[in-house]
Amino acid sequence: MRLFARLFIAFFLPFAARAATDVPAPLEPWRAWVMHEQEFRACPLISGHQGAQAGDYLCAWPGVLALAADARGASVVQRWRVDAESWVPLPGDDEHWPQQVSVDGQPAAVVDHDGPALRLAAGSHEIRARIPWTERPQALRVPESIGLLTLAIDGKPISPVQRDGEEVTLGRGVADAPEADSMQLRVHRRLDDGVPARLATRIELAVSGQAREELIGPALPAGFEPLSLASTWPARLDADGRLRVRVQPGSDTLTLEARALAPLDAVRASVPGEPWPQQEIWSYAAAPALRVSVAESGTPVDPAQAQVPADWVQLPAFALADGAMLTIEQRSRGQDPEAQNQLRLEREMWLDFDGHGWFARDRVHGRMLRDWRLDVAPPYALERAQAGNDPLLVTRGAEPGSTGVEWRSGEVDLGAGLRIEPVSGAWPVAGWRSNFDGISATVHLPDGYRLLAAPGADFARGSWVSAWTLYDVFVAAVLALLAWRLLGLAGVFVALAYLVLGYQEDGAPRWALLAVLGFALALRAMPAGRLRTAFEWVRRGALALLVLVALPFVADQLRTALHPQLEGDFARAAGFDFGFEQNAAPPVSRATYEEVAQDAMEAEAPMSAPMPATAPAPPAPPPPPAEPQKAKATGGAYRHGVASRKIERYSESTVLQTGAGEPGWSRGQRYELGWSGRVVPGQTMRLLIAPSWLVRILRVLLVALLAWLVVRLLQPAVRAWKAPPPAAAVLVVFASLAAPHAQAQAQAFPPKDLLDGLRARLTEAPRCAPSCAAYAGAEIVARGDEIRVALEAHALERVALPLPGGSSELELRRATLDGAPQDGIARADDALWLTVPRGVHRIELAFAAAADKLSLDFPLMPPRVAFDGEGWEAGGIEDAHLLTRTLSLVRARASGEQAVGSTQQFAPYVRVERTIDLGLDWSVQTEVTRLAPLDGGFTVAVPLLEGEHVTSAAFKVENARIVVALGDGMLATDWKSKLDKTEKLTLVAPPLGERAETWFVQVGPSWHVEATGVPAAATSSTDERGMHRYEFHPLPGEKLELAVTRPEAAQGASRAIDAVDLVRSVGQRGSDVVLTLRMRASRGGEHAITLPPGAELSGSSRDGQALNLRVQDGKLSLPLVPGAHVFEIRWRDDEGAGLHVRLPALALGLPAANIDLGIVLPQDRWLLATAGPATGPAVLYWSELAVALLLAVALGRSRRSPLKTWQWLLLALGFSTFSWFALLVVVAWLFALDLRARTAPRQWFVFNLVQLGLPILTLFALLCLLAAVQTGLLGTPDMAVAGNGSHAYALRWFADRSEDALPLAHAISLPLWVHEIAMLAWALWLASALVGWLRRGYEAWSRGGYWRHAPTPVVDVPRDTPPAIASPEPAP
Repeated sequence: MRLFARLFIAFFLPFAARAATDVPAPLEPWRAWVMHEQEFRACPLISGHQGAQAGDYLCAWPGVLALAADARGASVVQRWRVDAESWVPLPGDDEHWPQQVSVDGQPAAVVDHDGPALRLAAGSHEIRARIPWTERPQALRVPESIGLLTLAIDGKPISPVQRDGEEVTLGRGVADAPEADSMQLRVHRRLDDGVPARLATRIELAVSGQAREELIGPALPAGFEPLSLASTWPARLDADGRLRVRVQPGSDTLTLEARALAPLDAVRASVPGEPWPQQEIWSYAAAPALRVSVAESGTPVDPAQAQVPADWVQLPAFALADGAMLTIEQRSRGQDPEAQNQLRLEREMWLDFDGHGWFARDRVHGRMLRDWRLDVAPPYALERAQAGNDPLLVTRGAEPGSTGVEWRSGEVDLGAGLRIEPVSGAWPVAGWRSNFDGISATVHLPDGYRLLAAPGADFARGSWVSAWTLYDVFVAAVLALLAWRLLGLAGVFVALAYLVLGYQEDGAPRWALLAVLGFALALRAMPAGRLRTAFEWVRRGALALLVLVALPFVADQLRTALHPQLEGDFARAAGFDFGFEQNAAPPVSRATYEEVAQDAMEAEAPMSAPMPATAPAPPAPPPPPAEPQKAKATGGAYRHGVASRKIERYSESTVLQTGAGEPGWSRGQRYELGWSGRVVPGQTMRLLIAPSWLVRILRVLLVALLAWLVVRLLQPAVRAWKAPPPAAAVLVVFASLAAPHAQAQAQAFPPKDLLDGLRARLTEAPRCAPSCAAYAGAEIVARGDEIRVALEAHALERVALPLPGGSSELELRRATLDGAPQDGIARADDALWLTVPRGVHRIELAFAAAADKLSLDFPLMPPRVAFDGEGWEAGGIEDAHLLTRTLSLVRARASGEQAVGSTQQFAPYVRVERTIDLGLDWSVQTEVTRLAPLDGGFTVAVPLLEGEHVTSAAFKVENARIVVALGDGMLATDWKSKLDKTEKLTLVAPPLGERAETWFVQVGPSWHVEATGVPAAATSSTDERGMHRYEFHPLPGEKLELAVTRPEAAQGASRAIDAVDLVRSVGQRGSDVVLTLRMRASRGGEHAITLPPGAELSGSSRDGQALNLRVQDGKLSLPLVPGAHVFEIRWRDDEGAGLHVRLPALALGLPAANIDLGIVLPQDRWLLATAGPATGPAVLYWSELAVALLLAVALGRSRRSPLKTWQWLLLALGFSTFSWFALLVVVAWLFALDLRARTAPRQWFVFNLVQLGLPILTLFALLCLLAAVQTGLLGTPDMAVAGNGSHAYALRWFADRSEDALPLAHAISLPLWVHEIAMLAWALWLASALVGWLRRGYEAWSRGGYWRHAPTPVVDVPRDTPPAIASPEPAP
């Protein structure tokens, strides 16, 4: 059924993926089932979303809401298009709940779902409702998702409709009599700390009476210069500092921006007379990046009670009367000298196979706040470093013997390779000369090694000490106590030694041993009787269980002691994964072996990144299209974006270190170490490691201790042992032959994997997501009070497209799609959305303009925009391209007419930002940004730095100064310069009255900078590539001095071999050899490797591309290019299949890591033995054969043996390459026949049971013998080859590292016909012997008869009849 299901999926689902309706007929009835809770996928996809969840689709589309309000209530009429069952919100709230609601003329249930709402099925629906009231409210809640709205009040249309979020204004009645002239002011000021400090003054005016002109102020305290004035009503700032405002009934807010003329430490409030309030509310915004400061005054107030603007509520507020002081106390400036870097270290470290050194792969991540250099100290040596995929130059540190890197990013993600020399005693935990907030380390030990403890670490998971719990100690103590009571003093010492060595070993018999000891002690204390007899049998069962558990444990311990490399293989077979794959069948071809070897090499080679990344998080929704930078000028011309400030890292002659080949193996033992608190450079640790030779001795000792305990416990049972009756033997035979059979279970149609596949296809997000739609162009036409927008929309799927929109002064009246009116327009994410089917369409929008200044926002920007306006001017457009996502529209007015909201011109003032790039070539980029005035043109002179040479065109330099012209509409301009290299750079800050300057210093990793004179800002200022920049905000007259030095590069390799794979495929008369090298190089060149004599090059490639190479003088030169590459070299030689096969001797000329070696033998060879690196194949056949021969000798010398010793030896030899289990079956059969020949059960039912069991056992024994003969003559011998994924014909070795020459590996084999001849001789002997065994078996089976019947019961009848008993006479 599963095969049918997979074929069904493969055949039908590709057609189902074409469209939602193209589902095969057999699966069509299951569409609704698999689409449960996925109905939203029938809705349009929101443009820019991934389509992975319900929030990425828009299912409910509202039409125009017709709202008619009067004194008694409001009538609601609206059409909705619902693409999938959805909630539909209604106007109203708890106070004004909609009544008489009908859907398509039928009454509908309204429930509270974030307000009154309906649950509508898919389709088009008309909703009508009535919202009653006794008094018309000022505003009515209308769901924000409703995009289009018409409003009529008392039968009169209202335009434009005033909407504020979900509130729609319904208006109020007209006053009976005009009010008198009055004006109320509320003044809030916000002081922003900085250089210079900024003061924002917000004046809220509430005016009644007639329109008039008012004079208020002075508006600014002493020591401040105005920058800008913004208001809706016409307003100006006179020379005396007073505001002249043309007011009208209503309210407005004036915002006046100003700058301080000098650094501030106190501000005195100056409160004018009426109508100015007697107290001003001041808020203070500190700039912690520049300095830590606090504001103090005599009257602090609650910001919420003082009704400060919403965006000022989090700031401290003060009420200042006339003459009151606001004092600013500076507590520190710039970067906190006590601040520490916030770093964490993740480390993965490998012990060399020989135990003489370590390699560590580190990942340092976190935030860098100071120093901007990372160093390591001995015994650690930094071999290579990288930031992401970019290599870094390792340089010498200030301390002797230290090496490190210059780091230039606030966010640290450093990958490093370190070599750790052997250390006796304690060694530093981190090795880095930095504090860490936490360290985690993964320790890899080779096969056979054990970590006993890690003093100095907070935890060491997996170590011998950490494995012990209090419960384990308790169990071990109880077991030792029982051994002392039962076995005496020697027993307790042996038991304790066994528990110390083996308690934590997998499969060690702990509970079985505890049970035997406990039952034996209980039996000793019991009196004779049935209970004692029962306990005796229970003890014997526990002894049998102990032996059954101990035998595989002992075999595994001895096997691992002889071959430590098998430990990882058996662990993987038990379900543990150490990074290698175990094939179920031996590869029989070179191609198959090479594929497996390539996978192993990729697994063992180190990753390109320093540490493996964490599991990626689910993909976040795509961000909205980025808004382009505001227009500014470069060289006098407009341009987009910011100039690139890329620093070249290193010169072409700089040799970046690659380090030596890095280990990547994951076999052996793995331990987790951790430090959870602050780790300082001086903190140390110790790693107590048991080497492989010691662990092997301890394994043998552990087996000896366990054997002593088992023998001592078996002695009483052996002395009292009696042979079981034949019936019991037969029952055991039957039990051994019984095996559970799994029952197949019918599988219902359709199978689950088919339904899952159908669901995956039907719920698959559009492949174009999130870029399924775009605008190709837009045409804007402005005439009078109407703004018309035509858009060309391109859609790859049915999507919801965002429409252009603006503020409340721009009201959408009509929308058409390809000429057809559209009223299904939804509002979401502060934008209007329209459904657009797949294809190219034309969208036309008509807006009503209710103001002179409008902004038209494009959530989805078209690449080309055309504007045509009569009486309107457009801003934010250049060369038919939008500069930002917003198009500004301003209505032209007649000459002399005051424009609404016009701004006033103030004295020019600019901010100068100098970015000094210290890369290979030093440069400066200077940017001049206008602060005042906001409109109009002006010029300003900016001095150059010492040694600066301007390279940008269109800038004229006079007397080391540049005259900068900022035209109308130009926000900024910049130029580039070269800077002379020097050991010290000096910058001096100008007075604040001239300009404000900010300095950024960006240092390449080739330089080291020490700054004095001006404290650096406590901020993580970065460039567009995320590289750190020193940021300085100098006070007037301050001097910054930069001392620049070049660190010396540390010695290190420029090329490395991370993985090697060498495979010899042996043929009859020659061999094919394939060498694969995974190499890294930081610079190009050639690298020569030495090939063995007689090698005939047959091919070579780099990254799969063929190379034309030649062997010269036994050397092959590989062309290296920077980066990581894979080379493959193939050659042939004359070494064919023979008794001894070895790998060729190669000299790579470099240290190498992760070395995989392989020999592929022909299938007509009989493998006998192997030799090579310790981690490689082991031929287990010989050790198993030795055990089998010893057992054969023991059986031959037993008194009840049915065969002689030489016969047992021959039988064991014949089965040795087939199956030991089959041999056990034959042995059991022979002993069962011998037992039947000597004794016959007395009970008839036991006799019959034996007569049935022996033929069945004979049948199984004959099948085993026949299978052994057939396999020996026709099959291949099983030599029990294991280790490192090896098999009889594919042998694999692994070495962690080599200096130059690769290690050698050998294989010894014979032709397969030798084994076949030997098996033929054995089969002839077996046939001859089997005739005699069967004859004796038949005689034994027929002894005493073939079958017995149940005996007939016998009844004894007495010969004499007993005398009759006289009955008593009745009484008279």
